[in-house]
Amino acid sequence: MRVVAFIVSILVATAALLGGVVLIVRATPDADPWVGPLATFALTVLVYGPLLLGSLNAYWDVRRTEESRRYYRWWFWIVVGLDVLAAVSIVVFSVAAASPVWVPVVILGGAALLLTLAVVVGRRLGARDERRPRGDQLLSVIDDAQIRRRILIVALTFVIAMAAGLVVTTLLALAESTSESPGRLVLFALQFAFLAATFAAIIVARPLTLALRESAGRDLGLVRKLARVVLRGQDIALAPDERVAAVRYAVVARTALGFQLGYSTLLYVALLLQYLGVLIDGQPPLFYTVLALALVVVLVVCYPIFIVRIRRAARYAQEHAALLDADGELQPS
Repeated sequence: MRVVAFIVSILVATAALLGGVVLIVRATPDADPWVGPLATFALTVLVYGPLLLGSLNAYWDVRRTEESRRYYRWWFWIVVGLDVLAAVSIVVFSVAAASPVWVPVVILGGAALLLTLAVVVGRRLGARDERRPRGDQLLSVIDDAQIRRRILIVALTFVIAMAAGLVVTTLLALAESTSESPGRLVLFALQFAFLAATFAAIIVARPLTLALRESAGRDLGLVRKLARVVLRGQDIALAPDERVAAVRYAVVARTALGFQLGYSTLLYVALLLQYLGVLIDGQPPLFYTVLALALVVVLVVCYPIFIVRIRRAARYAQEHAALLDADGELQPS
């Protein structure tokens, strides 16, 4: 059920975003080029802000503790504030592009409906998941054999997708009698392979993500506290049960963060390859160049942060391993 809900939410968000873009393009064919990115950015905020709130409600218990409630309220008002700015951007776009009055009405009405549905459905999914019996899968998901198997799945997905991409692009080039260079065909296949490997890595890393959540008992406030202790090295007093949770969190985090870094890198490389394809075709639009530079900056900044946090989690798990027995329970002191 959780996997189905995740897939459906992504499909709905993508469909809503594409539908909004198509609506704007068809309703304002003579709009100035500078207002197009403004509308696209606003639509992205109006779609993925509610998706974030729905995911928080479905994935975490956001009302268990005062810390959880405070953190959720913080994100809620950030999303609402961004939605207000996005709504203003849509109105500005509509005026600048001389669009029909119904265009902003439909977009903003749909955004309000999407925000409401995301919160309501997310809470119901979270309540349903809370009633589900849980098994302790901590040891199984971080087993060395399981980790190697997950990495092998991602590698095989990349190889198979690369081969399939080469075959398909070659057949299309032959069927349409185009003069695409071999290098361009390889570039298409590489982009497809990196995207396929990205999705494969996200799927195989899902049990790790769930185990990370269960290490804190779905408590959003507690997991933030554990992250500050384990990943940021902050000296925060922990109760005995929280000390055990911190070790469990560290044990899973050192592997889960590695997979997160992996599939983020795969996705960014795929996007950069797309930019390279646009660059080969000629002078790319300024938006593509700015996006490519932003991706490079994000990679350069985030890589050291991920590496440091992975090392901190591994060190914390090693230094406090005595707190856990084979079943993950607190050892008597």
